[in-house]
Amino acid sequence: MSIKGIDISCFQTVTDWQAVKNSGIEFVMVRDGFGNDISQMDSKFESHVQGALSVGLHIGIYHFSYATSVADAIKEAKVCKQIITKYSGKIDYPIAFDFEGDSYKNFIKVNGRAPTKQEITDITNAFCDEMKKGNWYPVNYTNCDYIRNKLNLSQIKCDLWLAYYQNGTAYNCKMQQYASDGKVNGITGNVDMDYSYIDYSWIVKNAHLNGYVCTNSVPTPTAQTNKPSPSPIKKPTIPVSTIVTPKTEDSIAITTDKLNIRDAMNMTSNIMMTLEKGHQVQIINYPNLVWAQVKPKGSNRIGYCVKQYLQVVHNVNVNFSLDTTSKDMKITDPAYNLLAKNVKPIDIKIDVVGKDKISVSAPYIDPKGRGTMIDIKGLCKGFAHVTVMYKNKTAQCNFNVK
Repeated sequence: MSIKGIDISCFQTVTDWQAVKNSGIEFVMVRDGFGNDISQMDSKFESHVQGALSVGLHIGIYHFSYATSVADAIKEAKVCKQIITKYSGKIDYPIAFDFEGDSYKNFIKVNGRAPTKQEITDITNAFCDEMKKGNWYPVNYTNCDYIRNKLNLSQIKCDLWLAYYQNGTAYNCKMQQYASDGKVNGITGNVDMDYSYIDYSWIVKNAHLNGYVCTNSVPTPTAQTNKPSPSPIKKPTIPVSTIVTPKTEDSIAITTDKLNIRDAMNMTSNIMMTLEKGHQVQIINYPNLVWAQVKPKGSNRIGYCVKQYLQVVHNVNVNFSLDTTSKDMKITDPAYNLLAKNVKPIDIKIDVVGKDKISVSAPYIDPKGRGTMIDIKGLCKGFAHVTVMYKNKTAQCNFNVK
């Protein structure tokens, strides 16, 4: 997965946001400002955020740091939150901490010496920890020189956004700034170009971070109409009596360098243990679209982790298929519950042709234990089809909306 984006500040002038979107850009990392005072808000922050939102682009934030201590970094994070809070529930990409060249020079100017690797590491974590206290999703923007010489990467407590202008990546990162001289329609001059290798919007919204309110996490198996919205859930929990154990015990492995196992489905909950890449876990349940309830191999403890970072490394032979290959439906019909038999939501990919004709929900576990459900709803008359991919197998269902 590579999602194309840009990062911008007051140094970029956007003349046509629709042209930016039409050029293939899907997300924008906007600088909120720099330093530890509200007066240092980026002069184009408001116009950049409002312009990007007006055409439906995903929004993230980056804060340029001049912190010279842990206390200073905390103050910067509080200023950042003060600036972006009005867009709570609209920022669906991470909040990035940016400590680089001018930050390093400022530290020397104030302290009369260069910062140590540990000091930069502590400053970075202090900013990110303060953002987490407000239920924001932080990441760390940095480059290879800092990773090698100025930062203890193994101690950083958040995802990596790496500035690396060559093919591939030198380190395991979730976002990559791959160019600083990009050209994008609708923007005057050069612009930084980025890739996101995970769908942050999906994670942020379903984990109820960045101001997104927790309602029902799992789609209901049938369409609901004329019913009031559910009240927000303060802290999602799964009663022991509702835990569903999968019929087969697949081997599931950690795909990221380190993955925290938590005691609740919340990014601010207590960390029970941290697993290394490749460590295997047993899936106990998928309680919602974001979290997996797991039992790590070699442990009797059960906790929660973000299922984005899990993958099947072995599976018994599965008789994978859809419950139907064609379906006629009316716009007025309730959603059709398409069943992908004998597979779990984490194991499949979905492709839709005719998104203007049908709406397709995120996959979720079939309450009857038969596999994965996908809700299909007709939008307007015409033909569309849904392709579900499992390993090297595909299955397709054609829809005729009348």
